[in-house]
Order: sequence, then structure tokens, then C-alpha cells
Amino acid sequence: GIKLASCGTRPDLARSIEGERKPKPDMALFRPGLVPACGVPMWCDQLVAVVVTSPIPSSAPDDADGFDDAYDIITRVELMFAVQQRFAVFTLLVVQRHCHLIRWDHAGFIITDPIDYFVDWRYTADVLSRISQCADLQLGLDPTAHRLYPSDLEYRCM
Repeated sequence: GIKLASCGTRPDLARSIEGERKPKPDMALFRPGLVPACGVPMWCDQLVAVVVTSPIPSSAPDDADGFDDAYDIITRVELMFAVQQRFAVFTLLVVQRHCHLIRWDHAGFIITDPIDYFVDWRYTADVLSRISQCADLQLGLDPTAHRLYPSDLEYRCM
């Protein structure tokens, strides 16, 4: 299964250096065991990033908000590659009544056609159900790497 939760603070130094505007809070799909009953799950434990944004008007190609939204998505994916052992990152992009599933790898990305989740709610539910049934390998996590926790001996050696 999966749970949607807020990710807490993104460990992103580039945004704090830029400092012009506060980034939007991050949400993601997590394995249920990684979402604490009280508090926020760790940012680095997310399986699928969820980004909710407004449409970029085609009449304003120099729109700063549209650039900031794209910058946020790209830097978030870049950071997920940096803090997790991954060969692919999946992002669920929600723009008003439409959503896209994006698969990122080190060569680029592939994006689905828009899905109107209000009209095609069964299709959207099926996509989310299939994501919840995927193994970590299918969601882009490297099967040869394993997470170290503070209680692990290897963690203390780092």
C-alpha cells in the first residue's frame, strides 16, 4: 500500500540560497510503515513525489511563477537522485483537474497525456492502485542499496 503525506522540510540548499520566495510544501506517496502516527515522515523516504501546481499561461512565456514551479520540480527530482539510490524517479504532477505521471531517469523524462481525474476517476484510482502494488525496484529504487538507520552499526561508522 501507499499513503499520501506531507514530506516536511526539503533538504535543498539551492532554494535557501536563492531566498526570493518560500518553496511550496512537498507531498509524496510513502510506504505506510514509513509514515509516523504523529509527525511528518522523513523527506528522503518518499517513493513517488506529488506536485500540485497551477497551469502556466501560454501567453506569458517569461512568467516567473511558471519558471519557479518547473525549477521546484526539477530540483526536487535532482535531490531525490542525490539522497536516494535510484535509477528512476516517479512524479505525480497535478494541474487543476488533470494529472500526469512523469518518469525521470538520468537521461531525461517521459510524461503521460493528461488524465482528468474528475471525469476519469476510475482510471486515476487504477493508476494509484497499481503504484501501491509496485515493488520498490519497479518504482526506481536500487535493489542493491539498503537504508541505514541510526541504530545500525554501519550508520555509526559513517
